[in-house]
This record gives sequence, structure tokens and C-alpha cells, in this order.
Amino acid sequence: MATGSNGINTFDKDSVEDAFKGLANKLIYKDAEKNPGNLKAELQLGGGLTGSNVSWSGDIEWDGNKGSYKLDSAEQSIKLLYDEDAVSKDTRAAIMSGMVGWRNAATDTYRARAGAYGEDNQGVWARTWGGQNKYTGNNTSFKNSYWAGQVGYDKTLANGWNVGVAFDYMTGDDSYYAGSGDTKTYTLGLYGSKEISNNEFIDLTAKVGRVSNDFETKDILGRTVKGDYKANGFSFSGQYSKRFGSEAAGYFEPQAQLTIGRLGSCDFDSTGTLEGHISQDAFTSIVGRLGIEAGQASDHGRYFARLSLSHEFAGNVDTHFSDSSASMTREFNLDGTWCDLTVGGTYDLSDKVSFYGDVTKTLTGDYKQDWKVNAGLRFTF
Repeated sequence: MATGSNGINTFDKDSVEDAFKGLANKLIYKDAEKNPGNLKAELQLGGGLTGSNVSWSGDIEWDGNKGSYKLDSAEQSIKLLYDEDAVSKDTRAAIMSGMVGWRNAATDTYRARAGAYGEDNQGVWARTWGGQNKYTGNNTSFKNSYWAGQVGYDKTLANGWNVGVAFDYMTGDDSYYAGSGDTKTYTLGLYGSKEISNNEFIDLTAKVGRVSNDFETKDILGRTVKGDYKANGFSFSGQYSKRFGSEAAGYFEPQAQLTIGRLGSCDFDSTGTLEGHISQDAFTSIVGRLGIEAGQASDHGRYFARLSLSHEFAGNVDTHFSDSSASMTREFNLDGTWCDLTVGGTYDLSDKVSFYGDVTKTLTGDYKQDWKVNAGLRFTF
């Protein structure tokens, strides 16, 4: 037997027994007189947005074929099925998907579009990428498959800075424990790169954008929560690198990057059969990355491999749930350390057109890119 937990203290025996009595009286068991001991009652209480999933067991007595609850037989057969219901877990997963998606966008320095530093040119470039991410942690999980497109323009100034502007759009599909979501990210960025001394480089990036997730999930009773999470964000990123060797003979390049990003707060209502209100606090991210890149140039391009170790120094966030019966706050943290491996290269199709691409996989961490493929074209003039 299953019912919602509204008006029921899911950890109080007397309150649970009242629910048992009401539900047991609705049972009809045609074989009760021949096999009265065949059935034992189990009551699952759906927690909704603000409660926990709890299971109790109890005995049923039969008057003919009609059931009734045997008083004082209730026991918590499973003390706690889940300390939070699937609908609130999946709601948090939908929000976290947007947060880590914005964090990924913030750490992109646009460097991949150029292929090499120090080129005295200007041009238009475009790239597309797709992949699959997954996250397990903070008592929830999600998987996201996505596609993105990006266009930009840059030029080299007289002082040696290569500066540009870019816009990108990303769309994806989330899957959760008992639901799904439709994600979107829009980003506008300004960037600059410069060789500050012999084989020493800096990359600076500033971005603004918006993330959204239109999601739906359900509890053990089939009651739905539908929500539309939206938040505006900004980020700043700086990277320093030093190249040893030469591209012709082979090089290796240590890298250090710091990215600070923030997504604003968001309030929205559930429009499903489970009504409620969700208030999401703002999310601040501070990610440090250390990497090592090695590669070599050929007559028509270059190839490289990069190993990166990243750590989130912030990531604390609270989600507040409320409905007609109660309120609840869930605290979680998106901190952690992860390692990425990227291999790729560029190929000059002509004097004015070059192709570039790479593949990335996350090796460790709660949040992983199972795979990411990035490819693009650059047109110079």
C-alpha cells in the first residue's frame, strides 16, 4: 500500500497506524478465509517535495474477505527507504545539471579555436561539439547528453593582443532517477590572448549567459513535479602557460588556470500534480586547474595531448522546498577534484582555412565527461 505523507508524521507510530487503519479497510482478499496469514501489510509513505520516503509493515486481520489493521503491529520494516523523495532528489539533479553546465562553459578559454599563438591575422571561426556527462553524488544523480554550436570573430592588435568575441548555444537532454529534463545554455564571451614574453602566454575570458532546465519527475505514487529552472550567470577566467621546446621539434607546456563563476538565485513553482515552491540559492564556483600539454607541428598543422587536474574550491548551495504541509532545505556541495584527458590537433586545409578538433574524457571525479568531441573551422583574411 502506498499513500502520500501529507498530514502524516512518517516517523511516528500512532500517526502511521491511523494511515494503516484507513487503507486496510479498503482491502478485499477473496482467499482470506482459506489462507488468512498469506498477507502482511507494507505501507510506503511518499514524501513529496518536503518529506522522506519511509516504509512500515503491519498485520492485517480479516472479517470474511474484508481487511482491517491489527492494532499495535506496526514496525518500520525499512527505517528509511530514502531520506528524501525522488521528486526532490530529481529537482536538485535538474538544478545541479545547469550549475555544472555553466561551470564547464566558464572554464572554456576559447583557445581551441586558434590552434596556435602569435598569428598576425583576423578571422571568423565556428565550431560544434557534443558529448555525454554524468554526475553521482549528494544523494542524487543525472546524465546529460548535449550538442553545442559556437561562432566568433577575432583579430590581432598592434600591441600583440589577439582579442575576440564569441556566442554559443548548447542544448541537451537530462535523465534522472524518475524523470527527465530539457537543458539550454546561452553564452556571450569576450576573450584575449597574448604572448607576454618568449613562449609565455596568458588567456583572459569574461562571459555572461543564461541556463535553463525544463524538467519533470514523479514519486512512487505517480504524482508529478514539473518545473522550469532558469538563472543568469557570469564568469571570469585567466590562464598562464609556458612553452618549452618548439612546435617543429616537439614541445611541452605547463598550464595554470583560475575560473570564477556565479549563477544567480531562482524561484519557481511546481506545475505538476504535486504543487509546491522551489527557491534555489545562488551558486558560486571557483575552479583551479593545473595542466600539462605536449605536442608537435607538421607541415600542415599540429597535434597535441593535454592532461588536466581541476579542483572546485567553492560550490556550496542550498535548495529550499515548500508545499501546503511543510518546508525543507537541502544543502549540498559541488566541490571535488577531477582529471581530464584531451587529445586533438589542427589541419590547414588552405592558406585561409584550417580545421581543428579534439576529444576529451574525464578520468576521475563525481562529475565526469564520458566523452566530448569538439570540431571547428577557422577562416582568416
